[in-house]
Amino acid sequence: MELAEIRTYPIKSTKGILRPSAQVLPWGLEGDRRWAAVDPLGEVIWVGEHPRLLSVSATETPEGGLRLSAKGMDELKVPPATGDTTPAGFSNLGELSVGDEVRPG
Repeated sequence: MELAEIRTYPIKSTKGILRPSAQVLPWGLEGDRRWAAVDPLGEVIWVGEHPRLLSVSATETPEGGLRLSAKGMDELKVPPATGDTTPAGFSNLGELSVGDEVRPG
């Protein structure tokens, strides 16, 4: 068996990041699916219902937060999570309204 590539997905259901290596932790690959987009009621938004999530790119910041981008949108910097949820304000992806929170996954 040969490993062809390693991708992590900082936010569930968004674009992945191609990595040269990744540390395996007890809960999975470091930085993989540690966040999820939620609606105003706190329900997880997933790609099966909102395929436009695949247009969102997330990169980790040195401080432990995220930088989010999507075509036609201003970049958004999400602060590191300090509890169950952290307000983010990322919305207006055309037909998709993501809401105003990003939650650690």
